[in-house]
Amino acid sequence: MIAAAIVSLALFGGAGPAEGRPMPQDSVIAAVSAALQSQWRAQVTRDTATLRNLLGEDLVYIHSNALVEDKAGFLRTVAPGTIVYQDISPLEMTHRVIGAVVVGNGRVRVRVGLGGQDLVLELLVTTVHARRDGRWVLVAWQSTRVQ
Repeated sequence: MIAAAIVSLALFGGAGPAEGRPMPQDSVIAAVSAALQSQWRAQVTRDTATLRNLLGEDLVYIHSNALVEDKAGFLRTVAPGTIVYQDISPLEMTHRVIGAVVVGNGRVRVRVGLGGQDLVLELLVTTVHARRDGRWVLVAWQSTRVQ
């Protein structure tokens, strides 16, 4: 019983709905999906202030070209437009609540400007979100280019 309460607190950050129960799984997945959509909008608009709030301090971001960045590195890539995200659109995305994290898997179409070229990439992605300070933040991103 105590272990269940600890997992509930870790996953939901305390009481959820007015009844004091944790948020239903569908609500958790909806919140994570909304956070991911906000992250993608912030990448496209280079809104690093919003990105700072949506990315975990321990982020590991693995691009489809095998570049691995932490949070600071990813923000340094987005801010000056080293990679210019023009559009990020989910083609399919599913999420599963696993313990205190939410794991996402799906397919995403990304239009980017990179090294003077405009590219359209279709990516298979895995995301991991954790609940921190009352919000869901991205702690891991892995993408693989679909050939």
